[in-house]
Amino acid sequence: MKETLASFTPRTHVMLQMLQQATPADRTKLGRLHFEWEHRFKTVPPDTQREGLAAGIHEAIDEAMTRRQAMPGEAPISCRKGCAACCRQLVSVTPDEAKLLAFAAHEAGHVIDRARLARQAAAVGLQGWRELDSPDKRCVMLKDDATCAVYAHRPTACRKYQVVSPPSRCDIERYPGAQVIVAIGPEAEVIASAAHAVFGSGPFAVRLGAALEDWDRAEPAPEDEAP
Repeated sequence: MKETLASFTPRTHVMLQMLQQATPADRTKLGRLHFEWEHRFKTVPPDTQREGLAAGIHEAIDEAMTRRQAMPGEAPISCRKGCAACCRQLVSVTPDEAKLLAFAAHEAGHVIDRARLARQAAAVGLQGWRELDSPDKRCVMLKDDATCAVYAHRPTACRKYQVVSPPSRCDIERYPGAQVIVAIGPEAEVIASAAHAVFGSGPFAVRLGAALEDWDRAEPAPEDEAP
């Protein structure tokens, strides 16, 4: 196990924080669980439909967060439909999640603002994201009523970001310095980290942009469509 833990690299910021704050025994448990999930992902058949694989991981994340919420003494989740202040953050997704998002947006008839997506993709790192104009930080999947056009297929980063503090505090532009308390789900965090380790990940806008380009190439031109 020592050799395994020595090569264990957390792939999410929260996972790194968890390891830094954990006892040696808990770090061992987290490392073992991480590699169990890595093994599952590495043994996925190569012909597996990628959007379906992403959806399956999302289901596992949801189940882990539900188990966490059911534990005695856990504070209730305060997130509500339409409180979309958190939908302005820089997040990472796997290529499979990006494919699923492109498909889900198409199925929902949601028109993605490609120009805004390109500006988001051009922002380099957290500092570049902070320098974006406020409207450009808005997720391209948000509708005018501040609800998610692809909520059922939202990325892992969104699924495990569940707030227990008042939702108004999440709007850091209106309430700078407000304390936001997020419910940490260790199992969900491990699943997310392992998925990123095996499948890779990158900024939401960059990965989604690439997935949309693939989608565009796969879609037949009007003149090529069968009569």
